[in-house]
Amino acid sequence: MKNYLFISILLIIGINSKLWVKKQAITNPDNSKIIGVANGHIENKSAIDILGTGNPFITNYNFELDANDQIWAIIQDKSGAMLFGSKNGLIVFDGREWDMIKMPYVPLVMAYLDNTDKILVGCENDYGYLEKDKKGSYKYISLIAKELNTGDITQIEITDNEVFFYSSIALIQLTKSNLGYKNSWYAGRKEPYDGLIRIKNQIFVKVKEKGIFKIGKGGAKKQITTNDNIDTESILFNFSFSEKNTLIGTDSSKLYLFDGKELQNYDVLFKNYLYNNQLINGINLSDTMFALSTITGGAIIVNKKTGDAQYTINYQSGLPDDEIYAIGKDKSGALWLSHEFGISRVNYNLPVKTFLSYPGMEGRLIDVQTFDSTLYVATTQGLFYLDTLTDLKEIEVYRKKKLLVNNNKTKLDVAPSENITINEKKTVRKKSLLQKWKDWKKKRLEKKQQAENIITEPLADEIKIDEKKPVSTNEKKYKTKYVKEKKYVNQNIGYVFKKNDSINSKCRQLVPYKGYLFVASINGLYVIHKNKTKTLLQNTYINQILVSTEKNIIYVATNQGVVMLYFNKGKWEANKSIKPINLNDNILSIIDDNDKFLWLASNDMVYKLEIDENNKGEIIGVYDLPGNISDNVLIRKIQNKLFFLSSKQIFQYNPKTDKIEKSHQLLPDTLAISKYIFTQPSTGWFKASNKWVNFGDYYQINETQLAILNIFDKINNIKVDDEGNIWVIDGNINLYKILPANNFNIFSNEFRGFFKEIKDETGKKFPLNKIKFDYQPKSFTFTITAPFYIKQDAIKYQYRIEGIMSDWSDWRSRPDFEVFVARPGKFIVNVRAINIFGNISTSQKVFFEIKAPFWMAKWFYVLIAGITIIIIILIVILIIKKRERKLLKVKIDLENKVRDRTLEISLQKEEIEHKSKEITDSINYARNIQRAVMPPIDILNETVSDYFLINKPRDIVSGDYYWLGSKNGHMVITVADCTGHGVPGAFLSMLGLSFLKEITNKMENLQANIILDKLRKKIIEALHQTGDEDERKDGMDMALCILDLNNMKLQFAGAYNPLFYARGNHIEVLKGDRMPIGIHTKANVPFTGYEIEVQKGDTFYIFSDGFIDQFGGEQNRKFLTDNFKKLLCEIQGLDMQTQKKLIIQAFEIWKGDEIQIDDILIIGVKI
Repeated sequence: MKNYLFISILLIIGINSKLWVKKQAITNPDNSKIIGVANGHIENKSAIDILGTGNPFITNYNFELDANDQIWAIIQDKSGAMLFGSKNGLIVFDGREWDMIKMPYVPLVMAYLDNTDKILVGCENDYGYLEKDKKGSYKYISLIAKELNTGDITQIEITDNEVFFYSSIALIQLTKSNLGYKNSWYAGRKEPYDGLIRIKNQIFVKVKEKGIFKIGKGGAKKQITTNDNIDTESILFNFSFSEKNTLIGTDSSKLYLFDGKELQNYDVLFKNYLYNNQLINGINLSDTMFALSTITGGAIIVNKKTGDAQYTINYQSGLPDDEIYAIGKDKSGALWLSHEFGISRVNYNLPVKTFLSYPGMEGRLIDVQTFDSTLYVATTQGLFYLDTLTDLKEIEVYRKKKLLVNNNKTKLDVAPSENITINEKKTVRKKSLLQKWKDWKKKRLEKKQQAENIITEPLADEIKIDEKKPVSTNEKKYKTKYVKEKKYVNQNIGYVFKKNDSINSKCRQLVPYKGYLFVASINGLYVIHKNKTKTLLQNTYINQILVSTEKNIIYVATNQGVVMLYFNKGKWEANKSIKPINLNDNILSIIDDNDKFLWLASNDMVYKLEIDENNKGEIIGVYDLPGNISDNVLIRKIQNKLFFLSSKQIFQYNPKTDKIEKSHQLLPDTLAISKYIFTQPSTGWFKASNKWVNFGDYYQINETQLAILNIFDKINNIKVDDEGNIWVIDGNINLYKILPANNFNIFSNEFRGFFKEIKDETGKKFPLNKIKFDYQPKSFTFTITAPFYIKQDAIKYQYRIEGIMSDWSDWRSRPDFEVFVARPGKFIVNVRAINIFGNISTSQKVFFEIKAPFWMAKWFYVLIAGITIIIIILIVILIIKKRERKLLKVKIDLENKVRDRTLEISLQKEEIEHKSKEITDSINYARNIQRAVMPPIDILNETVSDYFLINKPRDIVSGDYYWLGSKNGHMVITVADCTGHGVPGAFLSMLGLSFLKEITNKMENLQANIILDKLRKKIIEALHQTGDEDERKDGMDMALCILDLNNMKLQFAGAYNPLFYARGNHIEVLKGDRMPIGIHTKANVPFTGYEIEVQKGDTFYIFSDGFIDQFGGEQNRKFLTDNFKKLLCEIQGLDMQTQKKLIIQAFEIWKGDEIQIDDILIIGVKI
């Protein structure tokens, strides 16, 4: 403790001493200027810009392969991939995947050979270069001559025409154009080389304790006069500082400028920081900045002009470890650092600053606000502000330690407490740290020498372990963990978050207004003015603070309703009377509308309040969201319109309908909202389709800032300050500031994609420029690389295969895709990538050709076609010959059979013709009998003036018949259609004719329906019909008329068949009953009789259905009853014989070439 007390006394005594200010031991080079502080707040805030602070954005990478060893060389290749040299080989990283390339030697240093694809490599006792083969894999080619002993190559320098490989025992010169050996210089046995310097095309070598020598054109070494200090120092690095000078760093943590003639000290404002933490390496970053790395203090980015530290990159600023192994940069100028926990990329030129690395913050971050030149942060533990440290202060930090794992318990591997002594004296720089680094470089990169049982980073106190009492004889296993330790720091540590002691509960919102900062917490409302905190509302859960459009009015949404704050006589007062009596809901969100109305949102309801002149509120509207959405609703006014935002939907108030409706004004339906943030009334943020969109009426946000938002995961809060800076709290509870940086271009053309690897399913690799192979259906895997390092796994890829695909594939996160090729041809594979900024790389192509197999070649087709034709011809000839012989035999056999069969058929034909003639003669005779039985038609001459008969049997004999009979002045006229036609119908007609004659002779008073009844009965009896289902339903359809000319009356009865009665051009139809003369379900139902009065000149027609059912015409359909009726109307007025001719003519025209399908019988009578 004596050391700490001593240091404290020195700080107190020297706090006002300017001399002490200039010579103090700086523990953080960021703050080399002292600012007076008192009572925990800055006295002169104009002297220091707290809001301009922040650390660079750092991307930390952990190795995803077995490479847990030191990285000693870092370089970027032409394609943008980062190469890291380790003792296990070469590690290649493209921002997504890590690949290990085994090497025959351990790479210690690498350099890019301009305008080539070669990477020069210095190794342990070897040197050479790396170059990609046609398949995209790096190969190491050694350039060393067998007779040369180079030692460990630790530095490479390149001039316009030569390449120099340097070790402590040799300097080898190669020709740059072909890398051929040119010259070499070996160190003396007792005068080893102690560093190499290049100034443009001049090469200088440092000889231990002898000074600096220039390598002349002829190979001579000429000593350069320098100061004596550097003679005893070893040169660690050098790089071009300006047009004339080179900057040199030595093992004494000193920096020099060397112009080839004179050596000058380069003073920086953080000498003590370098001295205490041991300078180890350096690199030029740009024309204005360079970087230095240390063993125990991280890295420092230095302003060349001022010599001041622009940034300090160490554990406190987000670096996982302060012990830097190697330093490098990429083409964008970003700084790369290797350490025990992997690789870190310092994006110091990215317009993003981080703030959470400053100590003192507690809880999860909720809101952020810049106010009165101070940064305030609301967390779950209260309110914090960024300030400078005052005096000596004890803080807690985390250090990485290797802990012994024993019996499932982890403990520090140290001896018992009685064996530990603490030397309370100021820590001094240990030379062994530098020696360890040299050992790593020169002795196969062994890890630094372990203490007996404990390995920690250098602390302020030394720990010595009694070697006489070992901790354990068992084998020890270690694991690395972070252990909390206490550390004393002075005011120059920089910045620290301090807690506002007046606010001890979770804070939800910070709102500035006219010199006041309002703080919403879960336990009340507070206001900060001139560094003083006052409580406005106690024991109240504050959900939202709203600055009204009305002057000096603030509305507060609470768990008990709404409260109005007004400014009165220099202080803020609360007016709770604005809350309606019946409103006790938990108000989550609030907005004012035209200084007269307030809109309030609770858990499931929206209220509209009217504010009167006495500032009292009255509910004038209650609204539900469409779709019965039960969700926390946020109300915001955007472009003077009211919007209501739920977690998945946006709504808008429609004043015309006085309803809240779905809105599509802010975002179209095609964009799915995944996140929205409205923490400021004047601006809002939506994340839709993986892209942030800003809506606002006040702040101007540039495209660069919007694109940078994609770096952060699960953003919880976004705020814009008056300077245009965007403050971001991400899902990992980190705090960032995005600067306006209009001159920073993240949309450059430097982002490119490449083919990394092409292989088939067997793992065989192919060249990346052109693939050509013999035909064989197989699949290929194309792997794409698009180096991008700001955020890991933030690239998406796309491909298109010309000749197979018509359009690009969908964007995908996987860098490889598989293509199955089943046909020969020439194809072009196009690939490209897109990063989180929306930059799409230029399309890269690879040509591949699948050669057609010989059986798909044109000559092969021609050959096969010729052979096939010849074979076919031969086969045809053989077939023809064979068939001729067979046909000849068949012909003879057929002729014999035909002769025999012809004779047999001739005899059968004669017999058939004889029998056919007999049958035909019999049928013709039957026809004569049928005609003889039917009465002659001329009987009608006695009673009517004119008539006609059309009788066209389908066969020789007919199934249709007519019958005429006269009795007591009554003329009976009948047309019947028997079942069937031809001979069967003719037999049935004979029964009908016989029964009709018998019935009419026996009846005294002739009635048409009674005749049909009696005829039906006789037919049923004659045919022995019983009505069984499987019985034939033979019978006849009939139309029967009885004409009484004395009384000028006509009786009619019909079985299916109708009567057409014409007077003038009008035809009336009397329909017959729908039952036949024969067995039927209605066999017991009597037939219906009709009686009509007739006049002279009237005409009536009875007929069978043969004419009506005849198929014909253009569409080959039936003639039908309506067409027959129309035909009879057209021929009225003509004599009956003319009508007969026209009816027959119409029938023949209608039938055309079709066959007659039924017997036709029509009788027309004119009275």
